[in-house]
Amino acid sequence: MPIAEVRVRNFRAFADSGAARFGGVIPIVGRNDAGKSGLLHALRLFFEPPRKGGLDLSDIHAKEPDGVAEIEVAFRPADLATQEVRIDAKNKIHLTDDCLVDSSGLLRIRLKISTKTITANEILIQDVDDDDLFPLAIKNHDQLLELLTQHGLPAVKAGKETNQEKRSTLRQKATSDGKGLREAWVDATSIDKKLREILPQLIVFTDTANYGIGETPVQNQFKGIVDKALAAQPNAKQIEDQIRATIQAEFDKVFERLHRLTSTVTSLEANAKVSWKKAVDGIGLAWGDPAGISIPYEMRGAGVRRLFMVAYFQYEAAASLHAPGGQRYVFAVEEPEVHLHPGAQRDLDAAFRELADLGHSVVFTTHSPVFASSAPLRDVVLVVRPDARAEVRQVPHMDATKIAAELGVEASDRLVGKNHVILVEGPRDVEFYSVVLSLLRNAGHTTLDPNDVLFLQCGGICNLRFSVTTRCIDTAGLKWAVLADSDRIAPGGPMGDDAEELQATCPVSCAALKFLARSNIENYLDAGIVKAVTGIDCAIPQYGKPTDPAGGPLGKRTLKQIKDAGSSVAQQMGAAGILAHSQDGKGVSEFVLIFDGIRQAFGL
Repeated sequence: MPIAEVRVRNFRAFADSGAARFGGVIPIVGRNDAGKSGLLHALRLFFEPPRKGGLDLSDIHAKEPDGVAEIEVAFRPADLATQEVRIDAKNKIHLTDDCLVDSSGLLRIRLKISTKTITANEILIQDVDDDDLFPLAIKNHDQLLELLTQHGLPAVKAGKETNQEKRSTLRQKATSDGKGLREAWVDATSIDKKLREILPQLIVFTDTANYGIGETPVQNQFKGIVDKALAAQPNAKQIEDQIRATIQAEFDKVFERLHRLTSTVTSLEANAKVSWKKAVDGIGLAWGDPAGISIPYEMRGAGVRRLFMVAYFQYEAAASLHAPGGQRYVFAVEEPEVHLHPGAQRDLDAAFRELADLGHSVVFTTHSPVFASSAPLRDVVLVVRPDARAEVRQVPHMDATKIAAELGVEASDRLVGKNHVILVEGPRDVEFYSVVLSLLRNAGHTTLDPNDVLFLQCGGICNLRFSVTTRCIDTAGLKWAVLADSDRIAPGGPMGDDAEELQATCPVSCAALKFLARSNIENYLDAGIVKAVTGIDCAIPQYGKPTDPAGGPLGKRTLKQIKDAGSSVAQQMGAAGILAHSQDGKGVSEFVLIFDGIRQAFGL
């Protein structure tokens, strides 16, 4: 999830949106005409700034002829494909090591655009508080040599010391002289093009039928497909390198003559921009129907076109197509639910979340309870328009109940018949815990009666459905508890973000809040029985995901098969197996402790 925050000023309905925090999947909700799509258009403008000219006057808030729109996007450096920015042959910058980030460690870029032109391209950075040095990262080789001389430091020329080393020397000297740190916006025009090369690429799906690679000169919906196809072509990079080498050889001949004329130039490097990715000029899609007739893409029904979008996102989410450290994408989608059956919406939502797990960001506007209810509440962006100005609100500054009511997010209709409810994350959790409790109760290891409690999945933790469900339970006067994964990666380590947030925000009406000591349910399964039930040969660590027998990673589909089989595996393990595979440091079963603790909290 490379994008951390977005802020928009003086653009469309926003005088100042305020900072919108971004997670991996970001639903933007709100009433019609509140300004939701303005955030998507601002993102598009940030990633695809006008090549010449400026904005239409209608894009400037309040239509001020002299107004300037500002779009500010903050990135998590560690989530980018790389932190190395090669400015030129002599200057390479590392985002964090060379202080191109703000005080919170984010790469924060701000674009200012008037109706005539781009007026500013800036970065907010924190570096040494010295007028001569600030900002060091953008100084070129000659400027760094001059600064070293001015400060009485050795000025080592190129080839013997890198520019990064020169900057480090200057910072150390400034620190020893008692200089502190300064945070300020600086002009980044000189490095903008190189900086953008490491940013994620934006792929936009609008609510129209116009899907095609040539939709705009800069972006297209299927760029990811083209990128991966060319990356898989072994000769493409070789041809690019050959072209660059040939060009450099010709410039070397020019340099030989230049060197005879002057000794002030010691090298000449031709940084040729060669990219086979630009060789694909257009993609026209056509459908074949059962009668064998080829039909242009735009001539098919809207429902089929949207199903194609679901298939595309499922393709993008396939882990086998994405190498670690590869290109990152930001997928921006307008109202993905349009023309989709709720089942297809759930399929698309699952693909969005798989993309987020792979390190990409998906941001979309929606009125759909399917999409909005499954997102962590902290990631929901609410756009409101109390007057002529739109604003962004997020927890804790928004009323989740009102949003849920507006979107039609409802509590489960299974919330009947039992006075005691144990909320768990998903349907597989319901099946697993139901089996485990029955096994342990029948064997006499716990006194919590399965007939007294209802395991209820709430589609995740700390999302809109969780909020609505717990409020309905409270209104009905029922008692409830939560049993959740800890997502720890090591013994005694910190819990995952969702678990930490739940611990900090769980309503006081919750009778018992229980977390697994290990990462999740799969860590309590017997590997031999997993193989017997699923045919998957694996190793089950106490923390983290199951692996292959040698400790290597398993594919996402294989991991899902293991999770889906959890209740069947537990049934085969029996009470003795459950006890043996869930012992804590004192030799006591975690599940026995959890169920007995919940029984006591319920007063049963």
